[in-house]
Amino acid sequence: MKNIICHAKKERCITIGDYTLPLCSRCTGVYTGIVVGFLVGFWVLRLYEFSAIQLFYITLLFTFPTALDSGLQELLGRKSNNSRRLITGLLLGGIMGIDIVWLLLRIIRYQ
Repeated sequence: MKNIICHAKKERCITIGDYTLPLCSRCTGVYTGIVVGFLVGFWVLRLYEFSAIQLFYITLLFTFPTALDSGLQELLGRKSNNSRRLITGLLLGGIMGIDIVWLLLRIIRYQ
C-alpha cells in the first residue's frame, strides 16, 4: 500500500525517537496540507471571492516552491532536507485543499 501513496524512502521519512513515519516528509506535508487547506478553505472562501484566474495564479505561487525544490534535486542533484520537503509539501497540499473547496463550492452554486 505504501508504494501507491508514497515512495517512503527511509532517509526522507521523519523519525521521532525510534518511530519512523510511513510517509516521506513531502508526502506527509502534502496530505496534512490537503486536510488543513480543505478546512481553512471553507473559511477563506467565505471571506473572499476568488475568480478562477485569481485562484490559478495563487495556486502557481504555492506550487512554485515544491517544483523548485524537486526540480533542483532531480536536475542538478542538489540535496534537499526533510524540513524543506515538509514545508513545501504543506504549501502544495494546502493550496490543493483550498482548490478542492473552491471547486466544490462552484459545483454546489451552479447546480
